[in-house]
This record gives sequence, C-alpha cells and structure tokens, in this order.
Amino acid sequence: MKYEKCQYEEYDYFGDIAEVDNYTRKLVKTRKPHMCAICNEVIDAGNMMISESGFMPDEGPVSSYQCTDCLDNFLDQMFGEGDDANVCNGNSH
Repeated sequence: MKYEKCQYEEYDYFGDIAEVDNYTRKLVKTRKPHMCAICNEVIDAGNMMISESGFMPDEGPVSSYQCTDCLDNFLDQMFGEGDDANVCNGNSH
C-alpha cells in the first residue's frame, strides 16, 4: 500500500453519502474475491481493499468495494503523485 490506512479510510471517493444510513468505510483484507467498483477488476482474496456498506431507505442494504490501485490513483491526484505527505484527520504524520 502506498498511503497510510487512515488516508484510505478518510477520503470521500464517491461524493455525498448523506442518504446512506449506518454508513461504514474501512480498509480490510479480503477473504474472498470482490469486484472493484471503480475499475471493475477482480480484487483477489488476501488483498487489501476499501469496503463500504450502509442502508438506503429506497434500496435496502448497499455495499461497494474499491481496490488499493484505484485508491492510490485517487490519492495521487489529491496529494500530487510521488508526494508522501501523510495527512490524517487534518494532521501531518
């Protein structure tokens, strides 16, 4: 992984989640393959990924998974590629 765990968990990849109840986002190691919601590639078991879940009143339970390669690209754009600044909760580490 290119960034700190908190950076993967804190930054908003998909925009407003206000309509999602009981929303959670965490960095996890997969126990089985999942499909990345960004690149549509398979995230193999044993790899790290972001797992998001919650409940939408009109749709029921929802979940999404993103591979760390896609998240690295997103964070590179945020911080500048090659920038190794570690910023979590607004604090430099």
